[in-house]
Amino acid sequence: MQQTTNSISKSYSLQKRPGVITAVCIVGFITLAFVLSGLFIPSVREPVIQKYGFFSFILSVPFPVLLALIGLVGYWKMRKWGVYVYTAMVVFSIGIGFIQGGGLGAAVGNNIFPAFIIGIGFAYLKRMT
Repeated sequence: MQQTTNSISKSYSLQKRPGVITAVCIVGFITLAFVLSGLFIPSVREPVIQKYGFFSFILSVPFPVLLALIGLVGYWKMRKWGVYVYTAMVVFSIGIGFIQGGGLGAAVGNNIFPAFIIGIGFAYLKRMT
């Protein structure tokens, strides 16, 4: 009986979301909401499309936002795949930023907070399922 109770409490403690991940997810969800709202404002969207083209715009804004959202949902659920998806999004965003001519400094500089989120994710990866 004791072993069953220990295994249940151990599996619960592995999946319990730490406060830092909760805070990062909430900030991330709010940030994504602002970015998504910008997609519907023509004065924000149109200059980017004119500068880079529609296809490049899709690759540089909505696609990474979708990946970030999926990754943050994974973080929220304490799933390892969330860390991997979010990491892939940041690597993809850095690559797109570099290709678009922003240079490595701009590509990396725009991903400081996401890099912080990745660091937290990998720090808690053992506690995720």
